[in-house]
Amino acid sequence: MISQKLQEQAVCYALGILPPEEQAHFEQKLGRDPELRQLVEEMGGITSLLPFGFDGAHEPGIQPDLKRRILSAIDTRHALVSFGKQFESLVAKPHEAIVVTDNRGIIQWVNPTFTALCGYELHELRGKKPSDLLQGKLTDPIAVQRIRDAIQSHKPWTEELINYAKDGTPYWVSISISPILDENLQPRCFVAIEHEIGDRAVAA
Repeated sequence: MISQKLQEQAVCYALGILPPEEQAHFEQKLGRDPELRQLVEEMGGITSLLPFGFDGAHEPGIQPDLKRRILSAIDTRHALVSFGKQFESLVAKPHEAIVVTDNRGIIQWVNPTFTALCGYELHELRGKKPSDLLQGKLTDPIAVQRIRDAIQSHKPWTEELINYAKDGTPYWVSISISPILDENLQPRCFVAIEHEIGDRAVAA
């Protein structure tokens, strides 16, 4: 378990504002602790996504509100990853490719079946929207818009469209997206289950 102090140092390190006198000592710990290295990698993804105004050259330290938002983002990400793993073990079938995004559609977790389907590892997908990497010139923009409309309306939706694997190969896929709502009926996250439509050829 990483201490609260190390978590805060990891936040400052990712932002580039860890004081020089602390940085060398922190980097020594970073070299010895795989869990701490993973946390710093997560910090890089989270801080790049947070909508805050920040000028590192004039910022003497991390502001309480920024620290709160970053640590909240860590908790949210860990919760979504945990949810994804529980969903996979309790509900989904082994052959189903699963993606869990946050309420903005940013990928937080995928299962190994999804990686096998598209070729992308979790570290390549995390922090991005599925459309950033999986769509291309043969992807129907009307189908994509229907998915976006369903997400904005917080309703389940199933769509068939062409996605692209990491090596550039296009393939047909059926995607079923479901929102997970909170007590105020607002989405906590979205879960997408994907099946490759293997008997449908992709027109050139």
